[in-house]
Amino acid sequence: MIFTSSSTKPIYLPTCGKFASSTTNQFRFASRSSWEDARLKSIQSDAAKNSFMKRQQLKFIVLGAGINGLSCAFRLAEHYPDARIEIISERFSPNTTSDVAAGLWEPYLSGDTSKQMLRKWSRETYEYFHRLWKAGRADECGISLVPFISCSKGPEPDDIFWKDFVFHYGDLTRERLEQLSQEHGEEYKSGTEFITFTCEPTKLMRVYTAVLKSRGITFRQQKIGSIQDLAREASTSTYVVVINCLGIGSRELLNDSKIGPSRGQVRRIEAPWMFHVFCNDSAYVIPNTGSVTMGGIKQIDDYELEARQEDTETIKRGCHGIVPALERAPVKGEFVGLRPLRQAVRVETEWMETGDGNRFPVIHNYGHGGSGITLSWGCAGEVLTLVRNVIGEDIPAGRRKSKL
Repeated sequence: MIFTSSSTKPIYLPTCGKFASSTTNQFRFASRSSWEDARLKSIQSDAAKNSFMKRQQLKFIVLGAGINGLSCAFRLAEHYPDARIEIISERFSPNTTSDVAAGLWEPYLSGDTSKQMLRKWSRETYEYFHRLWKAGRADECGISLVPFISCSKGPEPDDIFWKDFVFHYGDLTRERLEQLSQEHGEEYKSGTEFITFTCEPTKLMRVYTAVLKSRGITFRQQKIGSIQDLAREASTSTYVVVINCLGIGSRELLNDSKIGPSRGQVRRIEAPWMFHVFCNDSAYVIPNTGSVTMGGIKQIDDYELEARQEDTETIKRGCHGIVPALERAPVKGEFVGLRPLRQAVRVETEWMETGDGNRFPVIHNYGHGGSGITLSWGCAGEVLTLVRNVIGEDIPAGRRKSKL
């Protein structure tokens, strides 16, 4: 993770294991007085935080161990190396929803989430994957830099907010659309291409887990009955911040009717010669470092976790129509996951009561739809900002510190 600073100083890149010197542009042309004012505010903020930390031990409880939960734990561990962190989840990798995902970077099924926030979070994740790739961690973290081609029978969307920061974005020519239409047996009206990343969540989560365990972070497997139950385990010496990354589990835990499942089913095959991502209105083919993922199933409010033969046939028809040679590829298996589809991604702070008058902060980070991988690093950064806000300000009257 990279933290910016108002002065030239070492910035730790944990994925590279090296230090790099960096100077931000924020104060490059500022006057001396404005630089001093900003630096003074930073020192005062750090002093207030340090004073708070001396009074109480900080503990984070991260709920959920998918890509978003582990990304949050990783960033918190980097920023608060002395804090206690516990990750609680009913399932861990390789048995999470994230493990089913192909890990394609592309904003998808994010509901009515602010385009400004989606742009910020997705860009931070895109640039993070690029740093990992450049640092020589691609294989370990399951990252591939690949060409992406997407075609549709409808017009091109006018809200592609990320086209200016991805590599080599452009519209397909009419000649190219006609060629692909003939090859795929479709009648495409629009198409785009750019360079993107795929990141196999299972591999990246394995890296996160190893690093977190090496730092003494606790992993606890259990079904979470209520957030309040966790807070009632409190002790007077600990200040607790709960990070909720339970995805679809937040529907029951929080009685959040705005979130529901979008069922996805995929087929993984061995096709090491496949290096392009192809996508149309009904199917997608996504190469990863160890396999190729074929998919296209999107079934709203469907909780079925067993693979269906009719969906397998739908996937085969759609993907073989795009790349006929995939029909001869060895099959590794069929997998099902439930995308946490919500009206809008929820990343915000909520103060909750334990029932005995105590209150504690819960920072929610769930409802990413089909963009869990795409938004993971950026949303984890947003969570870190919210944590810093909670810790850096006085607890409002009536908000007694929860204890754990």
